[in-house]
Amino acid sequence: MKYGLTFDRPSNRYDQALPIGTGRLGAMVSGAVVDRLIWINEETVWYGGPRDRINPDAHTHIEKIKQLVREKRFQEAERLAVLTLTGVPESQRHYSTLGLVALSFINQQGEITNYQHQLDFETATATTQYMIEDVAYRMTVHANQPESALIIRLTASAPVLSFSAGIERGERVAQFSYGTHMDDIFRHQHNGLIMSGSCGGKNGLEYASALFAESNGRTYLLGDKVVVEEASEAVLYISAATTYNTEHVIEHVINQAIAARVKGYVACYQNHLDEWQPLYTSAGINLETTHSQALPSMNELFDAIENEQVAELDCVKQGMTEQALFDYLIMLLFHYGRYILLSCSRKCDLPASLQGIWSRDLLPVWDSKFTTNINLQMAYWSADSANMSECIEPYIQLAERIRESGLVTARRMYKCRGFVLHNNTDIWADTAVQDSGSHCSYWFLGGVWIAADMFEHFRYTKDTQFLQRIWPIMRDASLFVLDFMDETTDNHMVMGVTTSPENIYYDSDGQMVSFCEMSAMDAQLITLLLNDCVQATDILTESFGGFDADLNYITEVKRALTQIEPTKIAIDGTILEWSVEVKEAELAHRHSSQLIGAYPYNNITEHQPVLFKAVDMTVNKRMKDKSYRNGWGYAWGAGTLARLKRGNDAREMFIQLLENSCQPNLLSCCNISNIPKLLDTDKPMQVDGTIGMVQAVVELLLQSYNDDELQILPSLPDSWHTGSFSKLVARGNIVVDAQWHGGKLTEAVLMPRIDTAVTIVCQDDFYLVTPTDKVLSSKGKITARLSAGTTYQIYRA
Repeated sequence: MKYGLTFDRPSNRYDQALPIGTGRLGAMVSGAVVDRLIWINEETVWYGGPRDRINPDAHTHIEKIKQLVREKRFQEAERLAVLTLTGVPESQRHYSTLGLVALSFINQQGEITNYQHQLDFETATATTQYMIEDVAYRMTVHANQPESALIIRLTASAPVLSFSAGIERGERVAQFSYGTHMDDIFRHQHNGLIMSGSCGGKNGLEYASALFAESNGRTYLLGDKVVVEEASEAVLYISAATTYNTEHVIEHVINQAIAARVKGYVACYQNHLDEWQPLYTSAGINLETTHSQALPSMNELFDAIENEQVAELDCVKQGMTEQALFDYLIMLLFHYGRYILLSCSRKCDLPASLQGIWSRDLLPVWDSKFTTNINLQMAYWSADSANMSECIEPYIQLAERIRESGLVTARRMYKCRGFVLHNNTDIWADTAVQDSGSHCSYWFLGGVWIAADMFEHFRYTKDTQFLQRIWPIMRDASLFVLDFMDETTDNHMVMGVTTSPENIYYDSDGQMVSFCEMSAMDAQLITLLLNDCVQATDILTESFGGFDADLNYITEVKRALTQIEPTKIAIDGTILEWSVEVKEAELAHRHSSQLIGAYPYNNITEHQPVLFKAVDMTVNKRMKDKSYRNGWGYAWGAGTLARLKRGNDAREMFIQLLENSCQPNLLSCCNISNIPKLLDTDKPMQVDGTIGMVQAVVELLLQSYNDDELQILPSLPDSWHTGSFSKLVARGNIVVDAQWHGGKLTEAVLMPRIDTAVTIVCQDDFYLVTPTDKVLSSKGKITARLSAGTTYQIYRA
């Protein structure tokens, strides 16, 4: 089944615009008719250059802060941290929109019929088409990775296409542009406009963007616009770059746009399809119940959801059940999430940020940085499992630069070996503390989490060359915690000061605080990474004859592993979030930090039934108090429920995301207000929840674990009774296809990319067919060795 987004009424609303991207370039294509906006971005348009923000008082006060925490004087510790740990200045650099292309049409004031504004995932093309009187108009926009250009094609069924196009950077209201942030705009003799300027700030980058036009009518320049008159076809070629990685940036963007124009639209579009389609079609899921020809437009659907009138939709009245409609939307979310990650994280320099390459503001919400206490990591949970491993490279490159910066920060702030990263970073891999919120800023394990993610990628690929590359990240993240942690009087290792991002509790004085000596999240993350490091040293020794670390390193790591307290259970049976019994101040908190060992990682599984039950009770408690409340929160919760084998509850959480934390264009958002630069629905957009839902869906269909166990259809919701998936990937680099009927697996195919051993688990007994044998499972389980390049079939017994 083909998936995409469709709107059936004109709109310039940003939350109904359609995102496209090359990885480096992005655009949001609106669906207006007469005055049409296309917001454009380039990944390296950030305000300001690199700088030293390390608080000079950190190293002389960190021990005092820890002492105050030991004495349970949490408010004093937090006040001192604000003064002595916060970056100077407080904020890192922020992302900034490149600008927009403004199209103004004439002769289009008549009645509009047959209107459609569509995004086709399979072709990564946004199309707007309609009729006025007897003339058919059409605009297609795609982000062309091979040509590194945004390309807009406009056509009319008669030579009446007349419009002006401009490129600008600022805030636009109706036909007026306010506070423009471009230093220059000049005209090129070949019907081109070039916008250039400074991204701003000390040592800031320079940017440039070019727009070149051609048509089969009259094409010429007037003022700062390119004008097309009486054409039946026109094409705009847009390029952009900054001095982040391009020296002569103006000359560069001119050459790029002209090269695309010389190649021509037809050749450019074919190159785009040849590059995009193998990536997008590399994995897929289909449900039998979602096949329908009467699906509503996204604007109609979200109007119905908002007004609680889904039952009044035509597709429901014509026989499609609400259940089937929401299952279709969940499938749409899965394919859209893959589309979004592929669009913002392929063949580029930077990973997905909070708004990705689709921010519309000069100063975006939360700066559109890389938030490292959930948001950055979540964007990459599905990169391997949903067969998009090429998307991870920008994340790896940022991790390498974070390590370099964090080595300095760890030494100067805390006198520690290794590297540290707190809760945010930016284009320059700034590792000093961001913001001054005791609930979020003074958390020291951003680097540990990223290092663990690097090893997770190895778990999927088993690429020892990659492991050798990222070993310094793992080693140095572990060295930091080995130095930063303190030994308690009862011989345990604790951070001494930390938080459970971004939660709060009541201290003994009834005051809301966040600081503690050790949190469940920290204990789980540190244990995860240290175990990863032990495993990595064994693999590196076997593969390359050794690993780069001090001879005492492994002894330190193994000793620390015996001293870190395991995850504990509270009196009410839930996971103990702050490692001691406290009164929670926000029962419905959006983060699931204390459950990180259960999901996205798998250090707490059903093989630890006592802890697994405590995870289950923790989720129940959060769900009872209506937690999660935003896009990435729902994605985190849904994935955890899938791991708990609660497929129906996970499906319900997908629906809650759609109802509460999705824009009409399916980009997720936070249900939060009273902050600047909100979108049209008063909810700030973020891409992480949309992408995060991909992994949550995968977990319903395929789960793989560190002990080489692979579970097929472990958490299938009841309504997903018949369907199939293709080319999902399990840890151990095993590609899996599967089909099921009546909620039962009928057939699966395993295609290992390397030689590996695996334990296959299904609901019912099955046959594993190898090239030489046919083996019957025992209680739905078989352990087998698989050979690279060989196909293994599974049939229900």
